[in-house]
Amino acid sequence: MPNTVWASDRLLYRAVEESDESFLETLNSIAIDYANSSPGLLVPQGSKSATKTREDLQGSLLGVIICLKSTTADPPTPVGFCALTGPEADEVHHRCADYGISIDSAYQGRGYGAEATRWCLNWAFKYANLNRVELGAFEYNPGAVRLYERLGFVLEGRKRKRFWYDGRYWDDLLYGMLREDWEKRYAAEAGGDESKTLMPVLDKAATATSP
Repeated sequence: MPNTVWASDRLLYRAVEESDESFLETLNSIAIDYANSSPGLLVPQGSKSATKTREDLQGSLLGVIICLKSTTADPPTPVGFCALTGPEADEVHHRCADYGISIDSAYQGRGYGAEATRWCLNWAFKYANLNRVELGAFEYNPGAVRLYERLGFVLEGRKRKRFWYDGRYWDDLLYGMLREDWEKRYAAEAGGDESKTLMPVLDKAATATSP
């Protein structure tokens, strides 16, 4: 199946619905996954947390459920979510948004995080006309750090000892990608074929612990 605006090589991206709250609650209930996607205190998460996650996704510039394409009549299987948040109403002229992603631990290590991130970058720069996508990465999640750097995000700074996790303080790593970075990296790589910019990076060493 060829790639479309709402799909990449192996994945589909659909709108977030109220019915997704049970899936989001499952994601939030896995301690390591929650720690890798949120700086919140590690306490058991329930339905209220899932509702807030769903509302946050629906209120984002782009918030989608990441699904595996189905080869049968069964509906596509949700494996995670990704989102671009911002800009605020009085900052739209800056054309900048924050990126976040979470992949169910049962589906990690297969390159889905990389594939979804590349799809989201394509959407951000080609369809939303953004000039910059930025994100924060936890130092204690080296898989995510390797993933973002492999995909072309530039380390622009760090907040030292910003987060307390597992008995010590860790840095908050600040990454960004500009439209010009994306164009240079992926236009040249695709050789003018837009669909190739959506193909996954299948490198387990570069796959984030959460994505």
